[in-house]
Amino acid sequence: DQSSLALSLLRCIHTTDGVIYDGIPTSSINLDTLRSSITIIPQVPELSGTLRPNFDPFWDVDDLILNDSLRAAGLTALQDHFTGDEEKITLDTTISGGGSNLSVGQRQIIALARALVQRSKLLILDEGMSLEISPLRALTQTSLRNELTDTTVITIAHRLQTIMDSDRIVGAIFPCH
Repeated sequence: DQSSLALSLLRCIHTTDGVIYDGIPTSSINLDTLRSSITIIPQVPELSGTLRPNFDPFWDVDDLILNDSLRAAGLTALQDHFTGDEEKITLDTTISGGGSNLSVGQRQIIALARALVQRSKLLILDEGMSLEISPLRALTQTSLRNELTDTTVITIAHRLQTIMDSDRIVGAIFPCH
């Protein structure tokens, strides 16, 4: 299935022929090093606590960089659709357990902002950005295109629209009947 590629890159499943990442077999890379060099945005990101540790768990990134990543990922659009009581979203905004006070799309925008901060060489979008709000979807596509120019983005997608901006498509595209 589509997720097998992501799982094999992260060494979550055994592969028979091996996987090459950045010219090196993943089997020869320390597992923690490998996984910390790859950012994944899952279908349903799990978040909790305040916004800050969801971007910067070690508290070593300047607030200006964190806020810039929030803006680039769509903070304004996120605030327009925030499910709380009209409060401004800041690094100190509390996120309910699992992110239950945010929509899936909003959680994905937060995960995208985290990817912008991490600047990994590889970003895996599981099921793409399944945003339910069209303007947010367009904004995240723009962020991916403009902010992650030195990052390889692998999109695991079910919708053709999700991969329309891709440089290369690997695998098969099957039309729905």
